Amino acid sequence: MEERLTMNLEELRKINARCIHCRACQYAYSGEPDKEGADEEYTGMLQGCPAGIYYGWEGYFNSGKQWMARAFLNGELPASKELLEITEACTTCAMCETQCPNYIDTVAVTEALRAAIIESGIEPLDK
Repeated sequence: MEERLTMNLEELRKINARCIHCRACQYAYSGEPDKEGADEEYTGMLQGCPAGIYYGWEGYFNSGKQWMARAFLNGELPASKELLEITEACTTCAMCETQCPNYIDTVAVTEALRAAIIESGIEPLDK
């Protein structure tokens, strides 16, 4: 846990660069998949991110937060209260981390992004 809190922006950039935005992080496997053929619905996967399900917008799923982290690191997305609210909605349950085929420490990225936003001068949210 301690090393997650000490991640700097360059480390965050390296981890974030491994994300290929496949969106596997959005889903949880519900057991054996029921896939008979190419035209069949793949029922073995369910959306599993609590924040993403609740808010219903990709920005709240890890895949969206990875895009936002990349834009923030590239100076294309400024720190804002709204960005902090999106990152704070994450429960850090690590379901997305478990599903990531590139083994990205998604919780570390979220926590580092939260810290960077606050360090940029945005006030922490009230609990």
